[in-house]
Amino acid sequence: MIAIPSCICGSPNTVRSHIIPRALIHDSKEGEQAVAYGERGEAGHRLRQSGKFDQNILCEEHERITGDIDRYGVDFVRVLNIAGQSAKGSSAVYVPNSNPKLLVRFALSVIWREIHSGHGVKRGLTLGTASDRICQAIFKDGDVSAPTIVSYQQFTGERNERVPVGIHPFRVRMFDRIFWQFTVVGCGIWICTDGRGLPAKFDGVRADLNDPVRAAVGDPRSLSDVGILQGIFRDMRSRR
Repeated sequence: MIAIPSCICGSPNTVRSHIIPRALIHDSKEGEQAVAYGERGEAGHRLRQSGKFDQNILCEEHERITGDIDRYGVDFVRVLNIAGQSAKGSSAVYVPNSNPKLLVRFALSVIWREIHSGHGVKRGLTLGTASDRICQAIFKDGDVSAPTIVSYQQFTGERNERVPVGIHPFRVRMFDRIFWQFTVVGCGIWICTDGRGLPAKFDGVRADLNDPVRAAVGDPRSLSDVGILQGIFRDMRSRR
């Protein structure tokens, strides 16, 4: 196997790698031809059929590794969506999670690709001191403690219909810990990369520990009220 110096594959023969699995981007289109992409600080929006990708971060061998991991993540998100749609007012649903470690590797691989993509490098994104151990967890199935929480979110549009919004990974602080969060097909994934982990009181809702995993069902919430999206929507409506 090719070594991965400094967490980036050293092979010059890189291939196209989607940041968020293409299958989930297609799920979020709900029959439309493309999804609208917006970036904070960039005017206007772009239409993409299969989401964002980078051609310079993984060779074919390591792309194949993330492909196997992605298949588990895609199946998990799809089942979570089905469960959430059937929640009927419940505050939580339980989702099968036969391989919690593989779900963690999926979440970390999405974050890793975002950080190492050209866009992530331009923004100065980094995993800091957790970089090496996370790289080992993704590509060599190494052990890593990364408390993970999932939810079914109900962001709504102008007609009060649920919108399967996607938000690329970003860093946030919760419970005085460092987390990375992203949303795929309206399902939220939070993963703690802080070496201190989380207090034991959170064990019951951790997706990295439980099968099935308890996923909170968020209350219906207008997209216009979601803080992180407000600036993006404003920039998307402006002209280039």
